[in-house]
Amino acid sequence: MSLFAGAGGCSLGFQQAGYDIRYAADIDADAVESYRHNFGKTPCEAADIRELSVESALERIGLERGEPTGEGPPD
Repeated sequence: MSLFAGAGGCSLGFQQAGYDIRYAADIDADAVESYRHNFGKTPCEAADIRELSVESALERIGLERGEPTGEGPPD
């Protein structure tokens, strides 16, 4: 999950390190548009994280609280 996603620079770094970014959010609509252009398969929305609950974020990426998110980057 990428919060304060911007255009996706940090997401790109994590992706190159082997992580799977499954959801992104930024408060700036122009940044969200750029992120969607750069990472079309990753759901990204304009959202104020002060109003984004953990449960709603997990629901958006198909996980439940406490569920493992994966094994991390490959060795």
